[in-house]
Amino acid sequence: MSSRDRRDAVSCKVCSVSSPHRFTLRNRHGMPDLLDFHICPNCGLTFLGTPISERELAALYDNKNSENHYKAIDPTLNLKMDRVCEDLVDLIETDDSPSVLDVGCGYGHLIEKIENMNLGIKGIGLELPGVRAETCKRQGMQIHTCPLSEVRDSFNGVLMLDVAEHVLNPNGLFKDSRDHLKDGGFLYLHTPRRCFWDSLFLNLVRIPGFRSVSRTWLETRVSTLHLHLWTDRALEISLGKAGFKMIEIQRELELSWPLELYVDSYLGRKLYLPKFMKRLLIPVLRILFIHMRTLRNKAICTAR
Repeated sequence: MSSRDRRDAVSCKVCSVSSPHRFTLRNRHGMPDLLDFHICPNCGLTFLGTPISERELAALYDNKNSENHYKAIDPTLNLKMDRVCEDLVDLIETDDSPSVLDVGCGYGHLIEKIENMNLGIKGIGLELPGVRAETCKRQGMQIHTCPLSEVRDSFNGVLMLDVAEHVLNPNGLFKDSRDHLKDGGFLYLHTPRRCFWDSLFLNLVRIPGFRSVSRTWLETRVSTLHLHLWTDRALEISLGKAGFKMIEIQRELELSWPLELYVDSYLGRKLYLPKFMKRLLIPVLRILFIHMRTLRNKAICTAR
């Protein structure tokens, strides 16, 4: 396949509109070496246009050292789980032994939190076959390892914490979620969203002098591990196609690591920024990202 063919427009994964190639990044997670990304002119979804199969994705996640990843983000993860449990209490509309399905449950952190907090909610997991699912089962959790469409139960809620950016067919996943909900049930998801800074670097990525810093930023947002960068409009369209009628989107800041670590990893190691410049940048970025709330990089979405 020629470079020209590889970069032809492809259909948006959400609304099927022809979407032009926007930029190419090096693949830091295996083959192929280069990844082409496209932006939908209708819904704004930024997505991987380079073909990748379900089997390749499964192998990628099976090889990734996810246990160390979860340990590294443990403080942030605990705060997130607390937030989710508080939201669940408000979302559940029945006292009759409610249950929720945690799609992509990982090592079962949320299911464990729900149980430990005695919320009166039954937490059930869905995970790819492998070490994460087996770890959950050894801890006594009820875990499905089949596709969501093959799960036979129905639930009061379906949860997706940082899952919607990883799947090849998000419309199909949302439709399957809707089909597994009881009357009055809800879908609750967290996913990275396109914020001001993403839009800025998407516009600068082709301009000489800005390409390097733009690609460094975008590599943290899209890859074979993050197939899509959602816009609010793309989420609304995809969920609407799945049959959801009421959709609420909250726009939040989420940092998995301290800001200093991001600066060191992405500006220091990748762009070789001197130490004194990193020290100067940290308070500036803290003001811009946190205090001025320009980095609302996470969507927390509820749909019924």
